[in-house]
Amino acid sequence: MNSIRGTTTGNRYQPRQPHPPSRRGDTNNAVSNRNRHRNSSSSSSRPSSTIQQESTADAPPDTEPPLRVLSFVEQNSYIAYAAYIEESNEIIFDECTSHNGHDTECFIRGALLECHPNLIVVGSKVVGNGPLLDCLVTMPVLGEDDDEVNDDTATAASNKKSIPYQLLKSAAFDPRTCRTVILEKLRVLTLMHRLSSSSNHHSNNEYHHRNSNNIPYNINNGSISNYPNPNTFYHALASVINFDSPSLIRALGSLVTYLQNTAFRLEEGHTVTVNDIRCSYSNNECLRLDDTTMRTLRIFATDFHPLSNTGGGGKNTNSYNKSKEGFSIYTLLDRTKSKGGKERLRQWMMQPLRNPERIQRRHVAMELFLHPSSHGHATLLLERLGQVGNMDGVLLRMQRCCSQPNDFLVLGRMLEAAYGIVMTLGDVRERAVEIDKEGSLLGGSKSGEDVHHQQQNYPSVAFVNELMGRCHAEALRKLRERLASVIDEEVTAEVKDHVVIHYGFHEELDRAKETFETLDDKRQHAHDETTNSFPNIPEDFEFVFLQDNDAFFKNSDMNQLDEEIGDLDAFIKDIEALIVSDLEEEILECESELRSTFSALADLDCILSLAGVAADLNFVKPQIASADEGVINIVNGRHPLQELIVNDEFIPNDTAMNNDERVLVVTGPNFSGKSCYARQARISVMDQILVNFGDVETCSVPQSTFQRDLTQMAGIIRKATPNSLVIVDEFGKGTAPASGIAVMTSALQKLAQSKCKVICTTHFLEMFSLGLLRSGQDGIKAVQMSIHVPESNEDDAIPLFKLENGVASSSAGLICARMAGLNKQIVDRASEIVLALKGGKHIRPLPESMNANSPFQPNVKSAIRLFLAVDSWATASDDDLDLLEDLVCRM
Repeated sequence: MNSIRGTTTGNRYQPRQPHPPSRRGDTNNAVSNRNRHRNSSSSSSRPSSTIQQESTADAPPDTEPPLRVLSFVEQNSYIAYAAYIEESNEIIFDECTSHNGHDTECFIRGALLECHPNLIVVGSKVVGNGPLLDCLVTMPVLGEDDDEVNDDTATAASNKKSIPYQLLKSAAFDPRTCRTVILEKLRVLTLMHRLSSSSNHHSNNEYHHRNSNNIPYNINNGSISNYPNPNTFYHALASVINFDSPSLIRALGSLVTYLQNTAFRLEEGHTVTVNDIRCSYSNNECLRLDDTTMRTLRIFATDFHPLSNTGGGGKNTNSYNKSKEGFSIYTLLDRTKSKGGKERLRQWMMQPLRNPERIQRRHVAMELFLHPSSHGHATLLLERLGQVGNMDGVLLRMQRCCSQPNDFLVLGRMLEAAYGIVMTLGDVRERAVEIDKEGSLLGGSKSGEDVHHQQQNYPSVAFVNELMGRCHAEALRKLRERLASVIDEEVTAEVKDHVVIHYGFHEELDRAKETFETLDDKRQHAHDETTNSFPNIPEDFEFVFLQDNDAFFKNSDMNQLDEEIGDLDAFIKDIEALIVSDLEEEILECESELRSTFSALADLDCILSLAGVAADLNFVKPQIASADEGVINIVNGRHPLQELIVNDEFIPNDTAMNNDERVLVVTGPNFSGKSCYARQARISVMDQILVNFGDVETCSVPQSTFQRDLTQMAGIIRKATPNSLVIVDEFGKGTAPASGIAVMTSALQKLAQSKCKVICTTHFLEMFSLGLLRSGQDGIKAVQMSIHVPESNEDDAIPLFKLENGVASSSAGLICARMAGLNKQIVDRASEIVLALKGGKHIRPLPESMNANSPFQPNVKSAIRLFLAVDSWATASDDDLDLLEDLVCRM
């Protein structure tokens, strides 16, 4: 669970009264207007306490404002929401991965500003997280996150609107229940119209469709009588939402469940009918990458233990359920030294930037540490970053009052390392001035120059200044000195079970310790375990109690000590606990400074990691173009993973795409590197990358491999924009060739109309040979992966892995089959069939098939002809009967 900064308030919002069914106005493809009575006693789920809702200026005084309800779910590091907007009668949803509380805050802020809900529905887990709930029920104010906040903004922020929330039962968030509710109770008119448009039985505004049970449903003037089979609807809905995301399914399913019992409770069959359902794209600062894209492009790759599904069957069962990062771009780029840096790099790769200026600032930072004069400073920074631990974990345990003695020791080392890093950054800044002088030839920067001028003319200096501005060196120094003055770190590390306070810090504690240490140690007597007796105990000792197999005795002297000095051990521990508690409060008072500092150090760790990889693998800095230019121009592009595993030297290729040539159709043999090229694209500024690659068939979803490819393509066509990059690999190969060519051609034409950038690999050469697509028209360009085809069929083809213009002459399937070691007779027979098909000749049967009972034998043919030539064998002549008998005997 992610922790969000902030404290819970004493006020708790009462559950909102469920929004009664309202009379929905006529909208395009909307549900027919029906009178929904406002009977407050008809809903059994109405809570006893309500919050008075403010009436809008345009609404009648006896009506409530239109319902805008949002369901929020947090599951581990995955968060999602689904919102229903009554004005447009649509559902909006979104999901993301949260690495810390700041990510969660930003996601919630975007959701609230996108939907402006007047009700939040949550589960008990969210209600139990006070800071998270406060963030959800507080409507943000535009401009409150700006660096400069004026008086109007400050006043608005102080008068933030509170959003009521309602707690739903845990059953409403059950994943299986949510999935069933979505498939059986949710009606999306835009998707249903697409399903019904395939039927020829429609006239005017009426549509008819039949489900798998041959039962028609009608869409007539917004009224729906029946609904398609859930299995049929799954394919259409899967192109919009990700059924593999438990958090999203729970958010959407709980929302539908709430709507069933409130706004749609009078619907027939308790169904929820909406005009449309769509994903929100509120975060325009980052490139959108879905799970399929990251898995297919191997941005991330998760490897599980082979026994993870079986549990291993031993005492180390839990160890088998752990996963690790496999061979991926993330593992290639991850050279971070701190845990915060590792998490920040993952966050950067899951949410790449779209702002050219911010991207260029990162490039400038990497160039700074790649400069020869900065190598020594980079090495020192990496060494100190290795001493930076998990600050978020330490602060979280202190907030929950469950900190450990080791947390203070780790914090002390982290503060010392962080302060050393800040001091080293001061030296780096001096080098940055010299580097910027070399680049601009304008002389040194002045302290009075504004930030924009520094970023433009002295980018390296601006980066270091911004980084040091986030690091609170003075707070680090004071807090480190405070820890060193309070805690005896050496003794604490030895005892391990509690924090030891420095001698001289607390006089009363020091006196108690001295008294305790000078007590007569002769009063400790050994216990004889063999006889279960205490032979050395004087007679005046009286037994008091037994604890953990230890017996405790007292005499009159000890009773007198109790009256004079009391329980010294408990007194010492209480005083130390109070001192540690006060120290924790002081640390938490500096929480914002600590989080800001170590967030900056995480960024620095990522920059140094990327700079090191760029130096070792000879990466170059690209020039970032704006989205309007729509240019992808790469010279000698290399695949960062493929070139690490090939035996021979990797063959680089060029990529040239613009608004006029935006669809590249790559053809060539199976082994020529087409798919590798498709993964080789680099983008300038795009809004999202969408991928359609052959997925692994699985029985966990009610779809075949081809159906999953179709669903992926439907989602791509639905989401693609002119600023999107689409990568398609051999789409349409899971069905008959004619059908595959048809859907491939139609999909490419539709993508070309959307003006997005497309890289497509295919074996359907007929698209060009039959004139279905033409290179140079509609932004489509045909390119091919070249190979050296031998003159003799006995020789192997040599892939050149070089991209050229034009369409491949063939897929060289037979050559590939021979290179794969397929039986020679099979390859020869396949070659014979191919030649016969090309020449329009009859394919002769194999000699092995010419057995005695083959219908192709001459005697059999003669017998068949004779049998068919006689009209009636009941009146046949003796000659015909004798001839037929003779032919049958010869068979």
